[in-house]
Amino acid sequence: MDEKSFEAQYVEHFDYVVRVIVSKGLKREDAEELSQRAWLQAWRKRDLFSGRAAFKTWVCKIAMNMLFSDLRRVHLHQQALLATYSASYRADQESLVLAHQILSKLSDKQRNALIAATEITPKQESVETNRNLQTVRVNRFRARQAAIKIATA
Repeated sequence: MDEKSFEAQYVEHFDYVVRVIVSKGLKREDAEELSQRAWLQAWRKRDLFSGRAAFKTWVCKIAMNMLFSDLRRVHLHQQALLATYSASYRADQESLVLAHQILSKLSDKQRNALIAATEITPKQESVETNRNLQTVRVNRFRARQAAIKIATA
């Protein structure tokens, strides 16, 4: 698929992919970000598109695979953060509850920033998400500050 054909598909079906993702329970802003990632992956892997399904269906499948992968990673990291918090400070049930409360009170953006901080460097995140490096650092800092504020409230 050449660049013009791909661009036409993108323009025609971007909102469709976003709506499919939103139907799975994500906020529109998060769905748009995930859709962008899916379209980027589709561009990179466009040679693998076999044509057995509609192109928008193929991109939706990529988006759903990314969504499920993200959800698994978030779940595993929440468990790791809970375990780390408990081991680092207090290994009692009250600490686990507090850690869960902190995570649940953070916005998705803050929670994702904390998770990314445990996985990759700010520079890697900047490249992968196409965000300014300073923005990544500020988001991580604000997420940590929000978690501390919740913990000490």
